This record gives sequence, structure tokens and C-alpha cells, in this order.
Amino acid sequence: MKRLVLLLLFMFATVVNAGAYEDDAVFILKSADITDDSYFLVDLAHTKILNKLMKSFPCLRIVSQGDINNLVAYARQLELKGDNSGLDAKIINGVKNVMGAKYLIALVASHDSRTGYRLLISAISMKQKGDTEFFRDGGLFSTLDKAEDELEPLVDKLAKAFVKRTSDSKWDNEVCPFKGRVDVTFTSKRKQHKEDTYYSYCNGDDQQGKKSETITADGKELWKLQRFGNPNTYGTMDYSSTETYMKEEVDGCHVCSSGRKGPWRFKDEVKSSIGVSGLFDSTSSTEAGQYKNKDTTIRLHFSGDGTYEIIVRAVSAEGKKNTTHTTTAEGTCDLLNKRDAQKATFTKSLDKKFGPFNGTVFDKKLTGKQTFNIPKEEIGEENELTIDFELERK
Repeated sequence: MKRLVLLLLFMFATVVNAGAYEDDAVFILKSADITDDSYFLVDLAHTKILNKLMKSFPCLRIVSQGDINNLVAYARQLELKGDNSGLDAKIINGVKNVMGAKYLIALVASHDSRTGYRLLISAISMKQKGDTEFFRDGGLFSTLDKAEDELEPLVDKLAKAFVKRTSDSKWDNEVCPFKGRVDVTFTSKRKQHKEDTYYSYCNGDDQQGKKSETITADGKELWKLQRFGNPNTYGTMDYSSTETYMKEEVDGCHVCSSGRKGPWRFKDEVKSSIGVSGLFDSTSSTEAGQYKNKDTTIRLHFSGDGTYEIIVRAVSAEGKKNTTHTTTAEGTCDLLNKRDAQKATFTKSLDKKFGPFNGTVFDKKLTGKQTFNIPKEEIGEENELTIDFELERK
């Protein structure tokens, strides 16, 4: 059995490092002399750290010495009962649960009747090629009652150091993924009208002519997305748009190819209608029971100034565009009546950074609404982009 314990501790000490997400765990190691009151101090610190981490980051799995002790005790019971069938497999499975830990927090306490209670907290990120200590601090407390109050700032410093360490290697530096809805709406309107008048002489009189050009467009796209991991997202989108381009000319003295002059009316109209519903999902897959779609992602980036940004990337399903081009002319000559219809397919994409918003990785909920007025490219154009979201750590 002694060999079993050594084996477990050796295997645990060689855990590979990874980012702090739902599959990660933290192992808290307690060390104190159980013959004096220092044991109560280390137990108090353990409880406060456990409560802080679990309250702030409920996705973390905390592994304690009790988990290893229970595993060893279970193996011992099987041996005493003479049940060695499948024993290795059962032990290995138990070790795998413990080996999920990526971070080690060590608590060392001592007690001296003259100086009081001393506590040292160190935190290590366990790597394959050695361990990296990212926190070391402690305190001296005259009594256990004093420690009860004065431990809070120390535990807060540890939690902040833990967040910094887990986010050092990641731009999207969440510790526990925020989940919930993110709605993005884009509306666009455009109305332009140009008109010119002129005069020309024919048939013994001056005749007025007029040229005009009109563009009207109206579109709306709504992305209703649901984030369920980092950056895993699903949902839907709807987009519809209509656009009309109209060019007209009324000429009282239109010159025909024969040289004859007379009244003439010309109209050139292009109408387009666009519609699409749904998200592009050809890259979607299910890995380890988790749905993933590389074309639809929502990422969060937390800055050190108490703000964060949201980056939304998505691609629509294939949509349809119908275009009708009609040209007519009537009057003295050059009569025309032509109509052409075309169909095409397209996809709509969304790639936008929103923010900054006020919030940190310690918040339980992130909510916000922000509207942007997109700069106008043309006169008479109005564009508006809005994000409305409600995210929560669960």
C-alpha cells in the first residue's frame, strides 16, 4: 500500500498544464502540525480559499487531499476483501480524476506561543517541464480570531494572482466561460434623389426636359446568438433587404435617329430583393459531446482597467437575391420594352468588436446594450448597429 501512495503522489506531480476552463481543477495541499493549533489556521485558510474560488469560478473542480485519501482507502478495502479483479483499472480511473488538477495551492502553517500563528500560501502552475510558482505570500496573526478577519485580503490577492496566471497565455482570458444570449441588429436605410431640368427648341417652341435619378434601399439583419462555451456559439440570423434604382428622362425635343424631334419618355429601373435565414454550419462538429462551429464564435477579452470587449464573428446560411431590370421608352421614336430577371446566391458575414463595457472576470453577470452610428458613405444614408447581451457564469 505504501508503494501505491507513492505512485499516486508521483503521478499527480507530473500533471500537464492547460488553461483554466471547465475541465481544469485546483489541488489544495494542507501542511501543519496536528499536535498544535496551527492545524486550525491551515484549515481556516483552506475553507476561505475554497469558498472564494468556488464562488468566483464555479466551473473549477477543487481536488483536496481527502480525494486522494479516499482513493487509497478504497483500494485498501478491495485488497482486504481479496477483490483484486480489475483493481488496477479502478485505481487508474480514480487517479485520472485527481490528475485533472492543473494548479497546486500549498498552505503551510505553524504556531509559536511567543509570536503567534504564521501562514504561508504558495501557488504553482504545474507543467510538464517543471513547476512555475505564481504566488507566494503569507501573514502573522496573534490569534485565530485575528486570522479570521485578516485572511480575507490575502485570499483576495491569491484569487487575483490566479486569474492573472490563467490568462497570461490567452487573449480571451476568461477563467469560467460566460454563457447566454447576444443579439446583434443592423439596420440600413438610403434615399437619394437627383433631378436636373433643361430646355431645348423644336417645333417652333422651347420645350422643357427633365432627368432624374432615385435610389431607395431598406435592410435589416438580426443575429440571435447563444453562447454556451468559449467561444462555442449557436443560434440563427434573419436578413432582408430591398433596393430600387430608378433613372428617368422626359424630353420634349428628343432627336430620333431619323432626325425627327418630338416628346419622349425613358425609364430604367433595377429592383433587388434579398433574403436569408439561418447560420452557416458546414464547419460544425460534435467533439466529446460538445457542439462546435468555427464560423460562429463569441469571444471576450478582459483588460486590466475593469473593462472588457466582445468580439462576434458569424456567417449566415446561403441566401437568395432576385434582381429585375426593366427598361422602357415611349414617344416619338426609339420605343423600348425590355425586362431581364436574374437570381443569385450569397452569404452575409458579421465580424465586429464591441465595447469597451464595464466588468471583470469576477462578475457573475455581464449585461449591456450599445448602439453605433455607422459613418455615412453616401448622402441620405443611415446605418445603425446595436448589440444587446446578457451573459452569466454558471
